[in-house]
Amino acid sequence: MNTGKAIKMALLIKDMNQKDLADKLGMTAPAMSQMCSRKSASLNILKKVADALEMKVSELIRLGE
Repeated sequence: MNTGKAIKMALLIKDMNQKDLADKLGMTAPAMSQMCSRKSASLNILKKVADALEMKVSELIRLGE
């Protein structure tokens, strides 16, 4: 699974941008940008991102396949 691809796809679906998600997660925009360029992330990070996007982790993972 490609984490960056999954997050980018989820943001498109949710009509959000990286700054919106960064704000929800209490992160800086540059940190979110870096996360969106990664190919992998821990389950803990995936859970936080999925929760912020109001999705299940499994839904998020499917977007990165």
